[in-house]
Amino acid sequence: MLAVATMAKKKAGRPKSDVKRGTIVALKGFPEFKVWLDEFATHCNLTTAETIGQALVAYAEQRGFRAPPRR
Repeated sequence: MLAVATMAKKKAGRPKSDVKRGTIVALKGFPEFKVWLDEFATHCNLTTAETIGQALVAYAEQRGFRAPPRR
């Protein structure tokens, strides 16, 4: 009897990078602050990480600091 194996199809999406990304910042705060941040991120239609990233870029620009490298 001959068995035939089906190969899994390669998933589409972003190609894997050789550079490993890691956690940059961990922010501690009270639960009320997290609720506020989550509400603000939802208001902006972003994740909390995207919201914080955009806020840092805007603040650096406002202070005359250079643009950040690719995240």
